[in-house]
Amino acid sequence: MGAAFSYVGLKANVLEFIPPLTPTEDEVAEDIDIVDQAIADVNAGKVWDADVASFMMW
Repeated sequence: MGAAFSYVGLKANVLEFIPPLTPTEDEVAEDIDIVDQAIADVNAGKVWDADVASFMMW
């Protein structure tokens, strides 16, 4: 499917999800699983701020 994600907000602390206009339920579920795994990886210490600094507005 594909979707765009970007950090927004005054401190880049909001994840904006921009899906296509006609996603199926399965595609939405898959995207949610991907975001859930990414958050779990951050909480588990697998991702460092330095790894994503170039994507942030810090």
